[in-house]
Amino acid sequence: MTPRPVAILACALGFATGAVAAAGDPLAGTWEARVASKAGTYTLRLACKSSSDCEMQLSDSSKAGKPEASTLPFKGARPMERGLEPVRKALRHALEHRADSKPNAEYAAIHTLLAASVDAKTELDRCIDLDSNETAYFVVCTVRGATTPRPMLLLFGRLLGPCGHGFCGYVVYPLARSGSRQ
Repeated sequence: MTPRPVAILACALGFATGAVAAAGDPLAGTWEARVASKAGTYTLRLACKSSSDCEMQLSDSSKAGKPEASTLPFKGARPMERGLEPVRKALRHALEHRADSKPNAEYAAIHTLLAASVDAKTELDRCIDLDSNETAYFVVCTVRGATTPRPMLLLFGRLLGPCGHGFCGYVVYPLARSGSRQ
């Protein structure tokens, strides 16, 4: 059984605060993806005060009653100037293997979001390694050539298993800017 991306992200998560945007910083602000499938609904939110001060929140609204939320702070994130090939390969694999996600409802929902946001011409621009404790476990990249008019980022969350269901190495979440830039 392939681990659910929400389970992979949730295993690392813990409490939330808002982000205040830093002028000129392309990551500053709040970014999110809402994943809705037969498997459940959750919102993945990345709030960044700056490129080196972000937190990721996972709000699972598929549970009965009050939605559950957990947060993972990222202090000391750093630019990735080398070692981008694994995330580039992960994006390329996801774009080329969209049809492989059909058996997994959650991956299929993520692929639907990805298909509406990027295509084969989309290029990774600036990438940040969010987790100072685990190298390249969570990576976020600005992009060039996105197919959506809204500002967006790609969040790469390392898979803890083999390739399958349209993803390899990383699950790739397209995150759109939430609300206005603060």
